[in-house]
Amino acid sequence: MDMTTPADLLALIPTLINREPEDALVLVTLQDDHMQAALGLKHVEDMESMADYVTAIVKEMAELRPDALIMVFYAEDDDPKYALVNTLIALTLNTLTPMVVHPGIRVKGGRFQVMGTDHWHDIEEVKESELAAALVLHGIPLKPEGVVIPEPTAVTDAVTQAIDDRVASVPPFPKLIHEVWAMPYVTEERALYEEVLERGFGATEEEAVRLIACFQDPFLRDRLMVDTISNTMDPVEFGETITGQSDSMPDPERVMAAANLINNLMQWTCDRHRLPMLVVQAWMSWMQGRTLDAEQYLDVAESTDPDYKMAKAFRRYLDEKRLPDGIHHGHGQ
Repeated sequence: MDMTTPADLLALIPTLINREPEDALVLVTLQDDHMQAALGLKHVEDMESMADYVTAIVKEMAELRPDALIMVFYAEDDDPKYALVNTLIALTLNTLTPMVVHPGIRVKGGRFQVMGTDHWHDIEEVKESELAAALVLHGIPLKPEGVVIPEPTAVTDAVTQAIDDRVASVPPFPKLIHEVWAMPYVTEERALYEEVLERGFGATEEEAVRLIACFQDPFLRDRLMVDTISNTMDPVEFGETITGQSDSMPDPERVMAAANLINNLMQWTCDRHRLPMLVVQAWMSWMQGRTLDAEQYLDVAESTDPDYKMAKAFRRYLDEKRLPDGIHHGHGQ
């Protein structure tokens, strides 16, 4: 599917970031005339903060060595910050890499405009573009729903009690982390996670009880999170992976399989049990550069328990506009 016009790009963006953008900035990089990376960022009100925020992000994206960058602003106001930020980023990138910075695109009130021009296009041009037609032909929705939180269709009092009993049965952990990982209990639960993940069609109720119980315990939860990316047994590499400081780019198919598995498990969870799993989903979205999805998962978790420590800790990552190192040292997302 070729992208040759601004309307083509606007048709493709919701698919790239898994949602219909609203009050957001989307950065798209190109290499050899092909889409290289797309990143959706929440809009920042203050112009200076927005400039600092976006410039820091594009410096990281510049490490991908793209040929070109396009910025698309989705907002309803007429603040001139869009043109100023566009100019600032262009100046910044010109000092970093010989990248072409295309004129930005503004989307506002059912219309879009290529910045630097006076003409506004009707948003219907997006639906009528050749790329939009190709997406529909391939069964790809033009307006993805974004994050869909599974309903707890299989939860019962018996299942909830079984999960609580399983959590209560976890043996005491040693103080040293490598000794924790060597415990037979931990080895068995890791093997189950790997087995269900590789199988690819969800868990049985018995398996779900065991895996959901794992996500309730911080040690087991973090071990399974890292296992999604790497089976490292080195504590330093483990810490770098879970905090996004590893240069390794996650395998997107494996991360997607893990996200699908957790969605499958959520059908057996009450609100209390799904809290850590929502934050794990936020982490997996973040690891792929899907910051808007991560925000939505955290919003749902915090609406259930505003004081949930894991959500508050991860929220700081998003508030600080941090991206995993693998995003800009790898191939992009």
